[in-house]
Amino acid sequence: MLGFAATRILTGMLGLFVPIVLARNMALQAYADYVLLLSAVMLLVIVGSLGYDRGAFRFIPVLQASGQILPALRLGAELVVLRVVASVCLAIGIVSFGGKAPILGAAISTVSPELFVGIIAVIAITEGLTVTASAFALHRIVASVGLLILIGRTCAFAGLVLIDEALTLDRVISVTLWTESFQGLMMSLATLSVLRTHRSAKRLELTDPSSRSGIDRGTLLNCCTSAWGAYLSSLPTQGPALRLLVGVFADTPTVAAFAFFQQLADRAKVFLPLQLVLPNIETTLSARRLTHARGDASGLQALTVMTRINLLVVSAAFVALVAAGPEIEHLLTADRFKQYLPIAALLVMQLIPSSIESALWTAYNAAGDAILLNRASMFSSFLAFPIVVAAAALAGATGVAALAGIRVVILAIVLFHQEDGEPARSLLTCPRGAHSISIVLISLGMTFWSVLAFQQTGLNGLPSLLLGWIVFGVSTFWFDFAQLRELQAIVLLVNARRNQRF
Repeated sequence: MLGFAATRILTGMLGLFVPIVLARNMALQAYADYVLLLSAVMLLVIVGSLGYDRGAFRFIPVLQASGQILPALRLGAELVVLRVVASVCLAIGIVSFGGKAPILGAAISTVSPELFVGIIAVIAITEGLTVTASAFALHRIVASVGLLILIGRTCAFAGLVLIDEALTLDRVISVTLWTESFQGLMMSLATLSVLRTHRSAKRLELTDPSSRSGIDRGTLLNCCTSAWGAYLSSLPTQGPALRLLVGVFADTPTVAAFAFFQQLADRAKVFLPLQLVLPNIETTLSARRLTHARGDASGLQALTVMTRINLLVVSAAFVALVAAGPEIEHLLTADRFKQYLPIAALLVMQLIPSSIESALWTAYNAAGDAILLNRASMFSSFLAFPIVVAAAALAGATGVAALAGIRVVILAIVLFHQEDGEPARSLLTCPRGAHSISIVLISLGMTFWSVLAFQQTGLNGLPSLLLGWIVFGVSTFWFDFAQLRELQAIVLLVNARRNQRF
């Protein structure tokens, strides 16, 4: 367990390091082109996924547990092929008929149509095989291969910098494609290793999958399409779409700065406390649902507490930007994006609604209300996207950064007023939650004026950062932000799954 956690942490750290290397060493135009291209690719790959991952995670483990490995592998292969075909067909259609679209046109035009379709195919294959390997519970292998790929990619970029002192768009794309292809190969070998393992254990089932697997194709289709609908509805306000939207209304330096800070915020999200324990909480809540505990009070309390802890951590990051933003930016990009620090601060604060969304999805999925959540997500996206587009047209990247989380606000309001909205009401009306928000706002105010007064004496950088954190930390805990017994409840819930005490 410790080795797996260490691998995840190292992978996350390298995931933060790669955008920094690219932002520091690529020409601004090349970097902006690359992030827009990658955003368009990820957008189309998600659209072409057809909700495959939900179907794989739901049905492959069942087949594997019953020893039907060939049916499980066939099912995984079918879903991967469908995902790749859908993604490639979508890419061909976009290139042929939608290349002049205002949002995707600029990203597609940076490379040849053939290369664009090829990138889509490679990433769709790799993503599909990675999901399949994860569905077979090969989590340690998936994490290790991901770390190996990031190390190889980082070394390749560093080597190019040492040779040419700059990274060109063509070379960055080439490194990305080669490493993605190698990752796909490793994932396919890892998945096939399951076949050898179960054959040696004499558990291999050679019958036709349709006769023994027990898979209801209708249920599989409903599972995939439901998840796919939720993915599509949330896409307009997700990272890739936001970067493409900024690319329509902003100049090249602004696009590059927004993309850089937004990528860092997205990748830093995996280190937030709620995200670190979310799998344990979700599996525990799902297991408790088997005993008809639909609205598990302790589970909802855990999600509420961890969301508040996320609020504390994100606010501490915001304090760091206020106290030592120029120094931090200089360390990361050598003053390339110094004038865009307000955008960075706004994007950091967007992690708060993102945390609320994660808690809501976990609560509703565990309660078996995924359909209700999907419908609310679609409705909130339809309302939020025009607002974000208007903000982009009026205020550019700053407007997008300020209102990127508006969809979560609408989603929470919709769920709160639903007849079956107990999880949302429990999470959003917690008295301690309102108390914590008030404490954080008071602490941020005290910290701001303390740092401002300290900086008037000419002390910036590390001294200012330390003072800001001290004032913020002391004030939040002095006002009783979180009680010790709440944190102890989290530990018990996280360990419940491991100890099989539901």
